[in-house]
Amino acid sequence: MILSLTLLLAAQGGIASEPVITPAQDQDPVKVWSGSVDGGLTLVGGNNDSTTGSLNARIGRAWGAWAVDAYAGYTGVRTSDPVTGDGTTTARIITLGGGGKRFLDDTNNLYVYLKGGDRRDEPNGLAERFDFGGGVGYKFDLYESAFLALEGGASWVSEELVGVAEKEETGAARIAYNAEAPLAGDVSLYGNGEYLNGGEVESFTSITGVKWNFRPNWNLQASIQVNYDGSPAPGFDDTDTIFVLGVGVSF
Repeated sequence: MILSLTLLLAAQGGIASEPVITPAQDQDPVKVWSGSVDGGLTLVGGNNDSTTGSLNARIGRAWGAWAVDAYAGYTGVRTSDPVTGDGTTTARIITLGGGGKRFLDDTNNLYVYLKGGDRRDEPNGLAERFDFGGGVGYKFDLYESAFLALEGGASWVSEELVGVAEKEETGAARIAYNAEAPLAGDVSLYGNGEYLNGGEVESFTSITGVKWNFRPNWNLQASIQVNYDGSPAPGFDDTDTIFVLGVGVSF
């Protein structure tokens, strides 16, 4: 039997997202705050009992040609042994970060950015990955409210793996995207991802989901999170996936 329970609060960018702030093109050059909090819980029973829970928050401010934001997130997976019933934490992803942008055109499409982030998932071999860097980005306005924002730049990365004594500290190329597109009515498809590559570090994290805005500022969503490490810690696989059902609010 599969029992899915949605609770807590949810957001514009999806579960554990690191969204791109994109002020409206006709925005008045005054300070504007925005933010979101999201969460979800999925319970699976039967042959394989597991629980996936998440809680994430973002807050940002945009004024004129400038925008800044900060985010924090937690996603955990707890799995029970079908024979003994003992529980094991198979994922504990903690993310923290933030950044700023300076838009370079009148439509707030072209921008330069600085960003920093910290990610941890010890049950899956990642003790800590910290990155800081900058680059350039562009937001493509597509049909209706659909958009695609792309970023490219360079980052300094410090990575510590479980069971590996030495940290990897290196420069890395960074590519990221953030997108959303309406499907039908109040239902939309969204996704975001980031790729880092340099030295022994190769990482790709992404979230793809479907969101239903059932009332103003509130939504239900289902998303899948993919985490890839090209050089995982000894004894760990290179790819993990997590599915989350959530409900939430943005402001």
